[in-house]
Amino acid sequence: MTKALTANKHLRLRALEERIKESAGNIQKSGLQIGEWLIEIRDDELWAEGHDSWEGYLKDKSDSLVGKSFSQAKTLIDAAVINTKLPDKDLTSNLTASGVAELRRLAPQSKSGKRNEKDYSQILESDVERVLEAAVEISDSKTPSVRDIRKAVDADLGIDRAAKAKATQKKNNEGVDVAGYLLGKAGQIEVITERLAEIPADAWKLLEGSHPGLAERLATACDELAELLRS
Repeated sequence: MTKALTANKHLRLRALEERIKESAGNIQKSGLQIGEWLIEIRDDELWAEGHDSWEGYLKDKSDSLVGKSFSQAKTLIDAAVINTKLPDKDLTSNLTASGVAELRRLAPQSKSGKRNEKDYSQILESDVERVLEAAVEISDSKTPSVRDIRKAVDADLGIDRAAKAKATQKKNNEGVDVAGYLLGKAGQIEVITERLAEIPADAWKLLEGSHPGLAERLATACDELAELLRS
């Protein structure tokens, strides 16, 4: 049920919404801070003015505030929660919200009983530190990328994406003309690669700002495909 906010809370809501809008233009840098502001709106029930629920507020406002979908806005919130579990070291200072969000899979199952729902507040700092140290070793740099963190989490959880993809492909391709299928896909991939090669560096930067993690996701998929084809 909607309710009127006090004058102080009304001003705080408007101020937080303006900060989020101003920072959304550089979401790679400000994603974690935006997540913290959204948590403040949620926990202090500032959303209650004109909305029946927090989720209703976020679904209604996510695009205008963050320029993202409801699920992407929730990712920023999850990342902000997990960010409190990060070790206080130089290697974590430049992590993006997308990189931090990769650590969600380390969280235990939520006690709510909902399927696949996890409690990110219960992630152990020791688990986060161990996985981030592994990610640094994979990246061989001070700040691991989203892909490096994903690989480290996979290794920690015993997930072999290439093997899983190979098993799925084998199952799906039973009785299928594999050579014909790959010939068709090879042509499509070559065309896509040629088009992507023409995209200027500035456009890639804009893409990362508007869709953080997308390029990393595609790169990871290509890596897994290459491993599968070489096996």
